[in-house]
Amino acid sequence: MRPGELSVTNISRSILAYLVRNPQAEDTVEGVVQWWLLDQTITHETNAVRQALADLTAKGLLIQEVGKDARIHYRINSARLNEASALVGTYHSSGRQLMSPMIKNRSPHLLTVELNNRDTIHLAPNETSRALKDFEISENPQIQKLTARNLIEMQVETATGSMGRQGRSEEQSQPEKTTDFKSQSSSRT
Repeated sequence: MRPGELSVTNISRSILAYLVRNPQAEDTVEGVVQWWLLDQTITHETNAVRQALADLTAKGLLIQEVGKDARIHYRINSARLNEASALVGTYHSSGRQLMSPMIKNRSPHLLTVELNNRDTIHLAPNETSRALKDFEISENPQIQKLTARNLIEMQVETATGSMGRQGRSEEQSQPEKTTDFKSQSSSRT
């Protein structure tokens, strides 16, 4: 497969899908990009957003209510705000990330993990990575597989330097040592 081939295939499919729904349409290259593909992206993303909202509501992280306009409105479940913050990392209004995800190697072996930005981190047994950015690990199949196999543990470092396990409720969490990872992480990749 040539580089970009999949992208061209997806674009071709999106163009045809738009034209099947709008058989009288015609436009320039710029119009196709601006209107047809945007329309297809919005249609696709709307379905994905509906599924994500349903999943988050089913997990109890969101609350849905029927508004005065008779449409469903979603909001965060304030009782689960800490859990939601741990799942995504929390950002200050300045854009600075307040909670940074980290990866701890729970296996007895050296692990090499490729991040979404193509950087790799190498973790010795029981070693914890530097603080990571959400975009480096979000929806990463390797990280999901290692987590499912209990070979790594996702942890969260807050702005104060304390850390906790990601995705665990207060009742499940054991007290953990508070560690200043800032000084340790500066020499790690």
